[in-house]
Amino acid sequence: MFDIILNYSLRYIVNPKQSINTLKQYTKLLNCQIYSALYG
Repeated sequence: MFDIILNYSLRYIVNPKQSINTLKQYTKLLNCQIYSALYG
C-alpha cells in the first residue's frame, strides 16, 4: 500500500494534473471494491 502512495507522490511531483486524474480513478476503483465488499 505504501508503494502505491509513494508512486503517486512521485508522479504528482512530475505531473500534478495527470496524477490528480489517476488518483480520482483509483479512488473510484477503491470505492467500487468497498461497495461490492459491503453490499455485494
